Amino acid sequence: MEKIICFINMFAAEAKVYRLDEDNNQDLINTIPVEKLSAGLAIISANSKINHITLIGAPTYADAIVPEIIEYAKTNFNNNDLIVEVMR
Repeated sequence: MEKIICFINMFAAEAKVYRLDEDNNQDLINTIPVEKLSAGLAIISANSKINHITLIGAPTYADAIVPEIIEYAKTNFNNNDLIVEVMR
């Protein structure tokens, strides 16, 4: 199963987003400004047809944006199957 992996560093202006394939190969998809992370991740998920997002780093911030990502995906892309997890 493919996943979208997002590394969040609160001291950086942008977060790096990778695609992780079944063989654990990572490919950089994009960088997203931290203030637009919720919408950006939902858009990447919809465009790539990958319904699993893992957030790594800044767990307090990551926990706070999980509902925003899911709501954006549901509202704008009718994606009710999105899974968003925070790795600790």
